[in-house]
Amino acid sequence: MSKFWKKVNNCVHEWGSDYYDSGSCDTPYCNWTEVKCKKCKVYHTSCPCGFNIGESGWSYRRLLKQENI
Repeated sequence: MSKFWKKVNNCVHEWGSDYYDSGSCDTPYCNWTEVKCKKCKVYHTSCPCGFNIGESGWSYRRLLKQENI
């Protein structure tokens, strides 16, 4: 396990108001939202349908750009 994920796993997350993003989910009529932890810098993405739920070291938009979607 990398240093980053060890830090994330041990973090008591503080989801701050300094970062917030949202967009359309691949599921019709659903939208994802994303926040960033102030302490460990992990991005948490979620949506009501469950399609876009997870944590990453990269923002969801950056991941989409990387995959050219």
